[in-house]
Amino acid sequence: MIEVDFNDIQEAKARLKAEKERTIYFCDYIKLKKQLEQIEYEMMNNYTYSKEQLFYNLHITSKPPIPYFQLFCCECGVGKTYVVVTKAIDFLEKYSSNIYEEFNRGMLFVMQNIDTLNFYKERLKYLLNNVYADYIDSSMGDGEINYKLQTYPIIFITHQKYKALAEDEEERKKFSNHRKLLIIDEFINLCDVVYLDKVRLEKIRADLRYDIIQEKFDNTVVELIDYFKFLQNNGKDKDSKLHIFNAKTNMKKIQQQIDKIKKDVNDTFSKEEKAEFYNANNKKSVFNVLDELLEYYNGTCILEKGKLYTPKRNLKYWFLEKNIMLDASARLNYVYKLNKKIFKDMLEKDFQVLDHQNWTVELIEINTTSTTKNNYKNFYTICSEILHKLHKNQTLVVTQKNECLNEKGEKIDEYFYTNYLNYFQNMLGDNSYQNLQNVLVAHTFNLSEKQYILEYLYYSEKKFNSDEDIKVKTYNRRRHFENKEIEQYKIGRIANEFYQAIKRVNRDMSKETRVVIITKDVEAVKQVCKMLKNCKLINSTDNYKIEYDKDKTETSKNNNDKDIRAIKIFKSILENNQDEIPTHIKDNLKYEDNRIILKKKDLRTELGIEYKENLRREVLNKANVKQFIKENNINPNGQTIIFKSKN
Repeated sequence: MIEVDFNDIQEAKARLKAEKERTIYFCDYIKLKKQLEQIEYEMMNNYTYSKEQLFYNLHITSKPPIPYFQLFCCECGVGKTYVVVTKAIDFLEKYSSNIYEEFNRGMLFVMQNIDTLNFYKERLKYLLNNVYADYIDSSMGDGEINYKLQTYPIIFITHQKYKALAEDEEERKKFSNHRKLLIIDEFINLCDVVYLDKVRLEKIRADLRYDIIQEKFDNTVVELIDYFKFLQNNGKDKDSKLHIFNAKTNMKKIQQQIDKIKKDVNDTFSKEEKAEFYNANNKKSVFNVLDELLEYYNGTCILEKGKLYTPKRNLKYWFLEKNIMLDASARLNYVYKLNKKIFKDMLEKDFQVLDHQNWTVELIEINTTSTTKNNYKNFYTICSEILHKLHKNQTLVVTQKNECLNEKGEKIDEYFYTNYLNYFQNMLGDNSYQNLQNVLVAHTFNLSEKQYILEYLYYSEKKFNSDEDIKVKTYNRRRHFENKEIEQYKIGRIANEFYQAIKRVNRDMSKETRVVIITKDVEAVKQVCKMLKNCKLINSTDNYKIEYDKDKTETSKNNNDKDIRAIKIFKSILENNQDEIPTHIKDNLKYEDNRIILKKKDLRTELGIEYKENLRREVLNKANVKQFIKENNINPNGQTIIFKSKN
């Protein structure tokens, strides 16, 4: 690694000292300072081994202690990431210049996305007036990665890269080498789910090619083969209800058999055959696939429609000598209660430093999962009304991905006409909206029930013995797990997403913020409000009436739909049928040369549409209207609709 210049360190400290401190309103700075100092202290002290042991590699006679994360819960928006990254300057000064730390003096930062990594890399470059830090992502070649690892004491990687390294021991050693401090910004969900069914099992067998290997494979997974045959023979392979499955074959026995198959593959398969297997199995090597088979014997699996799902329990968090996890929403994350071996409880009881007395959370109890939203007739109209009350240019809208982007990943405005639109799990650490004032959460983040169960199994390391353990009941139009721990995990998971989304705005706490959440998950909203000290929670469900689109076909026949009425108006204008043109529109039409000009505002008034974006959503973007416009050479761009007169 490059040597750290003493002058660079001193200049960086001087630059930091000269910078104006960020102002956060309604903040207990004394308490915040203590929290941040505690994190800084852990970064610099309490390492596992003495310097002499590290240098001489002597006197370590007992096993090292089991590694874990020091968990710190500081609220969103208090600057913990910035403080931790800039503290890296002191880390460089202490360890990079110390002879006893020659073999172990660097650090790894793990963050959500490339943009964040690049921002902090550039930040350190500016402060240090030199390059001591860089980031690595999956797009880089081995040569570039190895160069950066060998050159820079500070390396930034993404959450996704950390997860990839958890599966690749050899590559992980490269990243761990010469580094002693690991800092992960925000929680990483390491639960990776795989599935197996009769067809996939047969495909793996066929890809193993050779009779002698296939025979060993059959003998190894005989319990799974018999189970899938049983499902098919009894018609249970189509059952959409969730069931548990616990293999009876001893895991150690399976491991021994799999190891023998691996050896046979290694001895028998050519390089080309291994490459063919890799390409035929979603870029997984034959050895990865065989390891995955072990997981179906490694704990409780979940059966759904003939497929067995299981978390990859062999995928584990990995550590350096000192490990720190920063999680602003740790209070909502039930994982920390499920597994206290990996995460040491550093959650202070009195952790809140921000006073949200100027924040109001408005709850509207309408079901906003993907399935139910498709059954509503006026949901987006309600959202438009709320947006106008909140002021569109001051409001972040949070929803699901397919309401923000099309299949090509391009931005769409079919649902919400605003410049400030994003989706769950795409905003962690994002400061793009820090100056906005309000938030509209127009969707309920939710996973499948199967996913909640599998994540719970992964983190709790528990085993289920009966389908009763995963039973679900419905009340108040919401499904609940009867297993209280799974239900707590689910509520916390949803609340976590709500909180992270909400805290993207008003980062300096200077504004009066209004948060509107449309959801049936009342408990999740209540948990979020506990994170927003002194905020006001109001329920305004009665102010909004949702309409169900039960029989749209019949409605269209009666010509009550706005798109049908609009086409009728357009047709009467084109044909100059004065008796059919509504009076309000007829009185305001303009005629220029061979053009007839209709103001969109007049059309909205006639159709009873209050907001202009709803005209696009409810009329102009409908397929039948777009087709009519195209066929008749109508121009709907801008504030007017222009027709070419046929007379």
